[in-house]
Amino acid sequence: MDLNLAGRIVLVTGGSKGIGFACAAAFASAYGRQGIRVNAINPGVTLSERAKAGHAAEAKTLGITEEQARQQGEQRIPLGRYARPEEIAAVAVFLASDRASYVTGTVISMDGATTATIV
Repeated sequence: MDLNLAGRIVLVTGGSKGIGFACAAAFASAYGRQGIRVNAINPGVTLSERAKAGHAAEAKTLGITEEQARQQGEQRIPLGRYARPEEIAAVAVFLASDRASYVTGTVISMDGATTATIV
């Protein structure tokens, strides 16, 4: 059956760059001729309610303020801050747009250089 499809898939992997890369590469290869592009985003720590809850728990355990716990976490990131949810969303929108019409089978790490690599 020859289906003439077109589509875009953006995976947000949440922790394992290897899985995101494997899925994006495999799906992009399998469905590229049908016009389906597949990419993944591998976000680092994002300033979300979940991260804030983690700061609260860490603060309680360490006997520090939540702000201090957040600052300690951000100091471990080369860019010195967590990602904002809208930054992750902007890349997802780009990958799904026609402006990324030749981008497929890739993972974009958005972790402030925490896992910097040379490709």
